[in-house]
Amino acid sequence: MASETSTADAMVSDTPAVPGPRPRDLVLEHVEVTYEGVFLAAHGVNLRVPAGKIIGLLGSNGAGKTTTLRAISGFLRSERAAVSNGTISYGEGVRLVGRSPHWVARQGIVVVPERDKVFAGLSVAENLKIGSAGTRNRTGKRERLEVIYGYFPILRERGTQKAGYLSGGERQMLGIARALMRRPSLLMIDELSLGLAPKIIEDLLEIMTRINEEQGTSILVVEQNAAATLDVSDFVYIMESGRIVLEGTPGELRDRADVQEFYLGMGGQEVRSYGEVRPHRKAARWWG
Repeated sequence: MASETSTADAMVSDTPAVPGPRPRDLVLEHVEVTYEGVFLAAHGVNLRVPAGKIIGLLGSNGAGKTTTLRAISGFLRSERAAVSNGTISYGEGVRLVGRSPHWVARQGIVVVPERDKVFAGLSVAENLKIGSAGTRNRTGKRERLEVIYGYFPILRERGTQKAGYLSGGERQMLGIARALMRRPSLLMIDELSLGLAPKIIEDLLEIMTRINEEQGTSILVVEQNAAATLDVSDFVYIMESGRIVLEGTPGELRDRADVQEFYLGMGGQEVRSYGEVRPHRKAARWWG
């Protein structure tokens, strides 16, 4: 197994921008998701990812974050689920509800899933080649690959290595790199930091910020790691039991005692679920 490799050496200051689809605002309004026609997994979700911004969706395991991602990306059907109410739009006149994952990806929305982010039996180079499938411009592919190697030079070194033998951090890099080969206008990353060492998380967050600034890519970061989410995001939504219960800038959320206690571990009291935080310490509108 390859050892975790710090991405600090991956930083370059002159990575060129290779334009993809024009970023647009992603808007979810009153979205409800039902599994098996019975179980309501998302309750009236309102969320916005403005073009060119990094938005965080924070919540504990089972809060409904991945369900929300699947609603946006079109993968609900494979889970025997559907958007039963509300709208999801990407720019003016583009409606995503009921669309296939391939159709959504063609709009420039690409997902890095929590699991199965790489093809373990294929090499790093083969994984990246799959990421550019459907792109006929060979010169454009080579240019895009050089951009990606600028962010993740370790992937050039590991080109012939099977992806299954990469370290956890390198697999995360490869998953992101493969998504970037599609020139996304909106990149959605499910659990960026899961199982990774703090230094690797820090490096990946720095690269995400650079991609946002240099490529103009909008990013939706879906995380349990509050510190990571607040560090990288322009605006953050907190989700619990399928609902958005709080939203604000990182500075606003860091100042809240309840967020400090449950999500940042600063309260000195163990709480197993955000729902267990005493009611008088929540704003009444969170549950309205």
